[in-house]
Amino acid sequence: MTTHSGDFRIENHGSVCGFTPLNDDARHFLRVAVETESWQWMGNSLILDHRVAVQFREQLIEEGFSCV
Repeated sequence: MTTHSGDFRIENHGSVCGFTPLNDDARHFLRVAVETESWQWMGNSLILDHRVAVQFREQLIEEGFSCV
């Protein structure tokens, strides 16, 4: 049996939060549905100011993604 560990891992880094896609659907969503700049990325994680991270998490959930 496979357990679903979530589509995005969210890490709080104080003033910023990292959103790391954990599967192909999540990576595809970030690529096509979210407009970003290159400086917003650290490795595979999209880095957002904590003031917008809550709204972004809510948007991901509305789109049907789960966050861990």
